[in-house]
Amino acid sequence: MTTYLFDQLAQTPHILTFAGQSTPWVQALKETQNDAELNKELREYNKLAKTLLSNIYPQLLANAGSDINVFDALENSKINTASAQLSVPGITIAQLASVRDLTNLGYNFEVNKPIASLGHSQGIIAAKIVEARIKAGSWQNAQNQIAELIAIAYIIGAAADREARMLEISGNGEKTPMLSLKGVTFDQAKALIGRVERTRGVISIAVKNSRNHIVLSGYPEDMEAVQNQAQKESQRSKKNARNEGTRRIGFCANRRVFRCYSAIPFSNHETFCRASRSLGKGRRIRC
Repeated sequence: MTTYLFDQLAQTPHILTFAGQSTPWVQALKETQNDAELNKELREYNKLAKTLLSNIYPQLLANAGSDINVFDALENSKINTASAQLSVPGITIAQLASVRDLTNLGYNFEVNKPIASLGHSQGIIAAKIVEARIKAGSWQNAQNQIAELIAIAYIIGAAADREARMLEISGNGEKTPMLSLKGVTFDQAKALIGRVERTRGVISIAVKNSRNHIVLSGYPEDMEAVQNQAQKESQRSKKNARNEGTRRIGFCANRRVFRCYSAIPFSNHETFCRASRSLGKGRRIRC
């Protein structure tokens, strides 16, 4: 007998989780244009959010230098979609779209009853949107609170963009103020930072995503220096391993563990909203 995912989730404890700045929001919103009804709904949420910002919109315009509209980025390739003033609200709306798409496919909050909604980094805004929807009992009843959360995302993005420019850490192209190191422990990341010479400023360990996934922050040129240092040490380690005729496991012997790439933006992540097994008894749906 066939068991459908949503039927199974109605009997299985599960959590809705949302990623942070790794969300490929531009592509996700472009895909919503194929669904006229969903696209119209998202634009209405965006319009309501901007209406709520009317009292401070002059300051937002002064900060951005022009009108800020997430949906403009879908039609103008020259817009810097990595800037926080666009990416923060853009990701929030894209994650809202993924939840609405999920419910359109048959997921029912009143039947499936997720035990929680969690967000990593700015994904917490989308988690709050889910909480608002559950508490309100319908999307219509939650509309105003969802618009407020999108408005908050616009404010957070504008503040982050302004602060980044004041500190001269705004990204430019592939140079960004954050760097993700996978396969690296906290102590290994600290050791690597200590071997980088002539930095412009302090290189900080900003986020510990897991035991072996660290995110650094600092001036873009310093992030590039860390990446270059990691790549040099990786190449040296590979050469030493070949000369010794053996492959060692570990940070010191084989620095292939460094896989460095810019944390903002992650342009090569696929859009996904899928069910996956989690540790323990429950499941997670990642959006």
